[in-house]
Amino acid sequence: MGQLVRPRYWMSLVVLTVVVTGCTGAPSDDSAGGGAVRVAIAELPPAQADPAQHLGRPAVLIWPAFYDGLTFIDSAGDPEPWLATGWELTEPTVWTFQLKEGVEFSNGEPFDAASIVKAADEILFGYGAEAPVRLNLLPTVTDVRAVSDQVVEIETEDPDPLLPKRVAQLYPLPPEYFDEVGSEGFAAAPIGTGPYVVDDWSPGRVTMSANPSSWRPGQVDTLEFIEIPESSSRRAAITSGQVEIAYDISPTDVEDVEAGGVEVHIGTDPRIRTIAFFQRREGSPVASADVRLALNHAVNMQQIIDTFYAGRAPIASQAATSNATGYNDQLSPYAYDPELAQDLLADAGYPDGFPMSVEVVASTDLDKSLYEAVAQDLRAVGVEVELREIPFAEWREKLYSAGWESDAFSFSIAFDPTFDVSRGYQNLGCDVEHAFFCDETVTDMVRQADSMVDADARAALLRDAQEVAYDNPPAIFMEERVELIGVQGVAGFETVNLIAPWHSIAVAG
Repeated sequence: MGQLVRPRYWMSLVVLTVVVTGCTGAPSDDSAGGGAVRVAIAELPPAQADPAQHLGRPAVLIWPAFYDGLTFIDSAGDPEPWLATGWELTEPTVWTFQLKEGVEFSNGEPFDAASIVKAADEILFGYGAEAPVRLNLLPTVTDVRAVSDQVVEIETEDPDPLLPKRVAQLYPLPPEYFDEVGSEGFAAAPIGTGPYVVDDWSPGRVTMSANPSSWRPGQVDTLEFIEIPESSSRRAAITSGQVEIAYDISPTDVEDVEAGGVEVHIGTDPRIRTIAFFQRREGSPVASADVRLALNHAVNMQQIIDTFYAGRAPIASQAATSNATGYNDQLSPYAYDPELAQDLLADAGYPDGFPMSVEVVASTDLDKSLYEAVAQDLRAVGVEVELREIPFAEWREKLYSAGWESDAFSFSIAFDPTFDVSRGYQNLGCDVEHAFFCDETVTDMVRQADSMVDADARAALLRDAQEVAYDNPPAIFMEERVELIGVQGVAGFETVNLIAPWHSIAVAG
């Protein structure tokens, strides 16, 4: 039997920000209740608040204002109690979760085991059975059952040591309301247990009001998220006082933003940026491991980081963030060596290079600059890169249908909420129906690790898998991403793995 996990609430979390303006549980002494906070982000979730459809950005920036998971992942990548107060492994394939008492949805329905069962019935086994949360986050779950009002069991096909992390993004559903409005109606007008209630979800804007009945009530009257795609426009909005918080501040704008009296928070982003190879494309040069190695050695990532991040972001060396289980700290970023790159291209049969098409989502000016800088380095060794920008909705459709019309595409490998190497290989591995890359050896190693309960042995095997993958890279590895956020006139703002404690922010007094 596993050990019962006892609660250690948000106050114990290590906060990964440069500036801490208040505590997380309540507004600081220099804050005032009420008022409004406006937040500028580059993009709203295309599927609105459909809990089956999204993992990571942009949903993770907004959804924690009204949704809660069973657990919360701290800065070290470990699960903390949230709507679940404790959990234990009661059988090799059964986890038992004890639920927080006295919690209600914002419409008054009780949060209990039935709401978790409803979430499973809809998100995992119902309308969302072919959606990202089921396919990429909770593929192992075979049954979810209520033992009592406050106890739920989750059974998996095989032993799943990561389940307490996975359920951080399994959001309970209010059964009566969901049955009344259906999945589309719920996505447009979601109901959760979080600190705010969605009043209106319009194109380009989401408006919320405080939920006073929440177990973590909001401190401001109105919280508003505004879609501002251009980085320069977000900078102007925060420096002119049109918004109080602005995500995705360009690194090149930090000095100007700070000069205007705006604090810039630097938070970790649980993703690494890559240009992934569509290895399955018939006749593509990127089917060759030598070509893929050559393209990594052709890119001067240190210069790119120094130019566009002022050295603030670490260079990625593998398909893992440095706080992920299985990260191999013995692997260095690929050395910039254009001569070696040209030799490898010649060995692969491309002494004069080749044309290469790359589809990218460039939501910010920084995105565009980074991809163009990589393309310039590749052109210098004879690889004539054609960059084609596509919208996120098209990118997502191509990802889940393997419908790429290019040799490569922009791909941020996300590691939340499990912070485990296997999370990245849910898209990189051979087992994925829409797989764009396949290394049988690495996939077998990750598959073995996924069934191992011994944490140390599991981490060691994943580190070995990363070493094997190093010589057969699935992508051009760029940077471990960081989040630069402008904040003014707000107390209590901080982030943990991109997630802000929206319940504790307040208008600064």
